[in-house]
Amino acid sequence: MPKLLLDLSPLRNRNYARILLARTISIVGLGMLGVAIPVQVQDITGSTFSVGLVSTVEGVATFIGMIVGGKVVDSTDRRRVILLSRLLGALCFAALAANSWIADPHLTVILLVGAIDGFFGAFATSALLAITPALVSGKQLAAAGALNMATIRLGTVASPAIGGVVIAHAGVGVCYVIATILTLVCVSVLWGLPPLEPAAGEHSGEEDLPSAQGFRYIIEHRLILAVILVASLSSMMGGIRVVFPAITAQSFGGGPELTGLFFTAVPVGALLATAFSGWLGHLRRPLRTLLLLLEASFLSIIGFGVMALYSLPVAAAMGFLVLYGVLSSWADVVQFTLLQTETPDQVRGRVNGVWMAQEVSAESLGALGTGAVGRAVGGAAASVVLGTVAFVGLLGVAAGRSITTEEPEEPEENA
Repeated sequence: MPKLLLDLSPLRNRNYARILLARTISIVGLGMLGVAIPVQVQDITGSTFSVGLVSTVEGVATFIGMIVGGKVVDSTDRRRVILLSRLLGALCFAALAANSWIADPHLTVILLVGAIDGFFGAFATSALLAITPALVSGKQLAAAGALNMATIRLGTVASPAIGGVVIAHAGVGVCYVIATILTLVCVSVLWGLPPLEPAAGEHSGEEDLPSAQGFRYIIEHRLILAVILVASLSSMMGGIRVVFPAITAQSFGGGPELTGLFFTAVPVGALLATAFSGWLGHLRRPLRTLLLLLEASFLSIIGFGVMALYSLPVAAAMGFLVLYGVLSSWADVVQFTLLQTETPDQVRGRVNGVWMAQEVSAESLGALGTGAVGRAVGGAAASVVLGTVAFVGLLGVAAGRSITTEEPEEPEENA
């Protein structure tokens, strides 16, 4: 039973515990911003296009930051990168607060802040991922990945609700102030970290690769390439969210409350997954396990679509979404563990940057494609199509590259 439950042993490392606490605080603030910014933009412009534009600008900036920031993360003190990035984030959120309190808030300020924080926030994300293997032993990486996932999912579930309450009672300006304060608290927690320089190069000069050639490193290492390829299919599945409102109305005759439950079901499944993630640290064939988890998660989306297509009990549809949350979260932990254990420290920032960049871009493409199919054939059918395409695509990737033979060696303990 202990091997089944969430492994808390990484928390014995004080520096890792600092990072996890700081991430949790930061996620709460960012989750509140995720509600406040769309609400304010909609209020200023009355245009859903403007809301989408702000999200797109931030997403593009984050994508570029992930690619560019990887080189920075691999060539300088990662502690300094994180602190400077989050201090700049605090300034950005303070600017949003100031903008919200003037007589005529400017959309341009929101767009500019979104671009700046998206770009430099990506540096911090890459650095936080890259330093984890330096702080915990190789056999604890799966547990660390599960703990990271738990904080993200808790923030995803709780912080938007907190933000909504704050906005309703005090306005978006107060929400921005709280996010600023939480970011400064995050910085204060991280301030006690020791310098975290990347390891000296030991792998044929890889530490000298420019950012763009980080892609070449991935292509030349089959296991890392395999993980990122299958991760792209998994990330595309995140696009299923765009058809939740349509499925609610078309298949179940529900309203916003049911749509909200659909959005909540996946994070609830993810929280269940992290609670029972201890077994992920004892895998003999992690890559094969990853493939099986992803195929099962795609089947769960097909099941959700079938429930909706035939207007079968909504509880069953919800159950498939919860199951998807469980399976996809376990798969995320295995992805994290494989990438961190198989990537040399001196290129870990760039590899993590590419991994996170593909997640942003693949999910956007998945949302675009699912939305287009949903417009043509309905939300329920689009869910079946998305799940089927991903399922068949993963079979093709696995067969075409024979990636099931690319298993890693047993992880070693850190000194």
